[in-house]
Amino acid sequence: MVRPKILAVDDEPANLELLVRSLRKHYEVVPARSGAEALELLRAEQFAAILSDQRMPHMTGTEFLSRARELVPDTVRMILTGYAPEKESLDAINQARVATFLTKPIAPDAVERAVADAVELFEVSRRNRELAQALEEKSRALAEAQRRLAEGPRRDAETGLFGRATFEERLGVELDRVERYGGVVSLVLCAVAGGDVIGLARRFAVEPAVPLRLRAPDLLAHWSGSTLALLLPATSRGGALGVGARLRAALVEYSLAFGVAEAPADARTPEELVAAAEADLARSGRIVAGV
Repeated sequence: MVRPKILAVDDEPANLELLVRSLRKHYEVVPARSGAEALELLRAEQFAAILSDQRMPHMTGTEFLSRARELVPDTVRMILTGYAPEKESLDAINQARVATFLTKPIAPDAVERAVADAVELFEVSRRNRELAQALEEKSRALAEAQRRLAEGPRRDAETGLFGRATFEERLGVELDRVERYGGVVSLVLCAVAGGDVIGLARRFAVEPAVPLRLRAPDLLAHWSGSTLALLLPATSRGGALGVGARLRAALVEYSLAFGVAEAPADARTPEELVAAAEADLARSGRIVAGV
C-alpha cells in the first residue's frame, strides 16, 4: 500500500528529526532544510500535506507556503511556530491559506492528529476533483451528441434514409437515457434477402409511417448493405417483434429476416446491443433460408 507523502520543512535539524520520527510510522516523510529546497521537492513530487516552520532564514514559512499554494494548490498546508503574533497568523491565513497552526515545542501526538486530518482532507478533495472531472467529461460527451443531433440528422445519399453514423449517435443517447432514468429501448435489424433493398429503403424514406407506424422518437436507418436498422425507444422486445410482424405482413413481396435485441435485458452498451441483434438476425436468417 502506498503511504501518503508528507513534506516537513524546518531549518533546525533537531526539530526536523523529531518530525520525521513522529510521522514515519504511517507516512513517507521527506525533510527539507529551507523553503527553497522544499519548493524544488514540490516541483518533482506530489505531497498530500506540508508541515513548515514559520521562522526560517531567507524565506519565512508564510512566504514559502504562499508560493507552495501557487505551485500545488491541492496540497494541504500547515505551519509550525513558537510564536503566535496576530499579524503573522493573518498573513498565513490570507496569503498561504494555511489549514492548521501548530505551536512549539513540538508535541508528537498533536502533530500526528493534525497530519492525519490534513491527509484525509487531501484525499477527500482528490476524490471530489476526480468525480467532478468524470462528470464534466460525461457532460461534454452528452453535449456533443446533442449538438450533433441538433445540427440535423444526416441522410444516406443512396437510400434517402438516415445513415449509420446518425443511428449510432441516437443509439448511444437512448442507452444513456435508459441507464440514467430506467425504461427500455429495442433495436431491430431487418435484412432483405434477394430483393431490392434500395427500393424498399426509398419507399420508407418517402412514406416512413407506412407500414411501420413510426412514432416521433423512432428512427429508421440504412445500417449496411442489404440491412436496415430501426431504433424503438420505450419499446420492449415483444413490441419490436410486433413491428417486425407488421412489416412482414405488409411486404410479402420481400424476403425479410429480423434480429431483435432489447436494452437493458439483452445488453447495456451500443456494441453489446448491436451484437445481440446481429446474433438474433443470424438465427432468424437461417430459419428463413431453410423455409
